[in-house]
Amino acid sequence: MARVVYKYPLPCSPRRYEILLPKGSKILHIDTQKDAQGKDRLFLWAETTPDWEASEAPTATRRFFEIYGTGWELDEVPNSELHHCKTIFYGPYVWHIYERVYDAGHEPQGTPA
Repeated sequence: MARVVYKYPLPCSPRRYEILLPKGSKILHIDTQKDAQGKDRLFLWAETTPDWEASEAPTATRRFFEIYGTGWELDEVPNSELHHCKTIFYGPYVWHIYERVYDAGHEPQGTPA
């Protein structure tokens, strides 16, 4: 099946968040990019399938991300690991973006924020 790179907006604030991506998506890059008004926004680029719809629950996978500031304590969550994705210099701030990977069967319940 053909693959394509899509761009997904991310909040640039210190918090946990999740996004729906097709199963097998490969995260390529996370960085800031200026919007039409010249303001920096945070985005994630992922290699994925071109015909996927977020409503297709069987082919969707929830991906969990956390943003920490320099010097902040990283949360310890049972049955999971943090994988560093990117460090972002955003104005006067330095944010460290991690993906939280849960052991099978231990993902949080509920819908994406």
